Amino acid sequence: MQAPALLEPKGLLLLLLLGPLIALYILKVRRKKVVVSSSWLWASHAKDLVARSPFRKLIAQTSLLLQLLALVLLALAFARPASLGPDRLEGNVAIIVDVSASMTAVGAGGETAMDRAKAAARELVEGFPPGTSAMVVEAGVEPRVVTPLESDPGRVLHAIDALSALEVEGKLSPSIAFAIDRLREAKGAKVVVITDRHWSEPLGIAGSPIPITIVGVGETLDNAAIVHADLRTERAQDGSEQARALATIASFSDKPREVYVTVRRWDADTVLDARKLVVEPGEKTPVALSFAASSNDYGAPYTIEIAPHDAMAVDDVAHVTLPPGERIVALVDGPLSSTSPWIARALGSDEHVQVVEGPIAALDKGEVAADALVVAQGFCPPRDVLGGDLLVIAPPVGSCWGVEVAEARDRPPITSWESADPRMRFLSLDGVEIAKSSLLTPPSASMAIVRSRDGTLIADASTESRRATIVGFDPAASNWPLKASFVLFTRNVTELARSGRARSTSPVVHTGEPATVALPAGARDIAVTDAAGRPLEVAVREGSISVPGLSAAGVVRIAFTSDRRREKFVVANLTSGAESDLRTLADAPDVAGVTQREGAEPATRYRDYAWVLALVVLGVVLLEVMHHTRLVRPARTQDKAR
Repeated sequence: MQAPALLEPKGLLLLLLLGPLIALYILKVRRKKVVVSSSWLWASHAKDLVARSPFRKLIAQTSLLLQLLALVLLALAFARPASLGPDRLEGNVAIIVDVSASMTAVGAGGETAMDRAKAAARELVEGFPPGTSAMVVEAGVEPRVVTPLESDPGRVLHAIDALSALEVEGKLSPSIAFAIDRLREAKGAKVVVITDRHWSEPLGIAGSPIPITIVGVGETLDNAAIVHADLRTERAQDGSEQARALATIASFSDKPREVYVTVRRWDADTVLDARKLVVEPGEKTPVALSFAASSNDYGAPYTIEIAPHDAMAVDDVAHVTLPPGERIVALVDGPLSSTSPWIARALGSDEHVQVVEGPIAALDKGEVAADALVVAQGFCPPRDVLGGDLLVIAPPVGSCWGVEVAEARDRPPITSWESADPRMRFLSLDGVEIAKSSLLTPPSASMAIVRSRDGTLIADASTESRRATIVGFDPAASNWPLKASFVLFTRNVTELARSGRARSTSPVVHTGEPATVALPAGARDIAVTDAAGRPLEVAVREGSISVPGLSAAGVVRIAFTSDRRREKFVVANLTSGAESDLRTLADAPDVAGVTQREGAEPATRYRDYAWVLALVVLGVVLLEVMHHTRLVRPARTQDKAR
């Protein structure tokens, strides 16, 4: 039912002219005195002359009735009567459009919910009465104003056409609260929420001071989705590394569904492993896929996919990155390697450490894993050396990674050590004697790990991108290798290298969440592209970049130059069971001020009837003219006959 309204109520002031119009018909006419031969012919008018009242009896003349009718209709026309529909969308309206991932679902008619939402929004705007202002708010993870309050319908329609569904888990409540706050002081404020009614959390709109209308454009659909995905590195029985992809497939349907689950590298079409399984109605089914991996694959993205795709394709794909395995390579180089094998032996005591003795140039050639722990014995490697963490043993005199190395001193006693430093966990240096050691001078006293009376024996030289440890003496020139603390020290260094390698791998986030990626110090020529290959603006800081919340699932590629051209990745997934469940349509809360209707219902468009009344007024005026002309014409004919 359409609600009538007067858009310009001031137009009814014209009705005040009804009084003067009626007065013209009841006031007596002032007679002019004329001398005649006899008053007998004017006897019927004598009463008017005798009466003292200035008024005469009102006679319902046709002219009076037509003029009254014309004036009333003219006043109504100026008041602009219109039908606004039950929602009465006039004044200031906030149009909130749900752009969550479920809006990408394709319905039975081949249209997405987003297509229907934009059509419903356009229909609303095209039916606005003149003078109505509207703002368009995009409801994703957070509210985003597409256009502020705008009275030009063309601009509002352009903003609606520019909307597109995002591959994120939507949250309507923050957007509704935002719109209410913006329109709280506005005249005639109303909020219209266009959604598929597959919201993932209850709407907190009870007690809203502004009327809210929920327009539903969704439909119930069967769907299957990847709600969890993970990738791990494991040791095979033959000692080699193997990647295991784990995924959970959820069925949001009332019937079983047969799907194929595959895993492949994100930039290749070759399937590395596949499984066929039947997902039972309403159940979650785990699946495991395996393929061979190596240390060179660490951090690389892989794609897990289910086929065939269904109405909602975005949740049929998940991206994961291969984390480093427990196994780590330690590259030992330097002139002391042959005469001082203690470091290599201590590292080799860990079954998860592969000790490789060779030149650090092997890193440049790709012969050794790029994230290997680099151990330099008797020399100081350059600051742009490849690899992971760094352990320098007995460096030469000079500057090494910001630490000044002085001449060697004989028998420097150990006086203290930083037990809170992770490299010194669970160990004691009591009883350790050193025959000869260089004294180290780090840039800050807080960087001293082991001290003697005259200076520092072991120092921290870490940078933002890697951990570096400098030992000022050769372990062979001490009794330290005979102590358990020496093995613990090398184990701690190895564990820190392993954890640092894990931190440097590509982060996996949910769509809509920001991500921080660590970069080597001095990284330059940074280029970031999104899942579609488009350039992406990011915040660059020393040693890291911040990637904003991604609106689409996929792989973000980060290319940069440090010692060489390198790349890292950020992967984003939907993996939301709440967003993928399309089986039911939620109802709006049954509270005052909140109404709900379907977008498929007939539109209650604004209709202005002023022009109809104007035509009627014109017709009445024409009738009055015709009536007056009909009365005057016979009188003139009689005059001519005389």
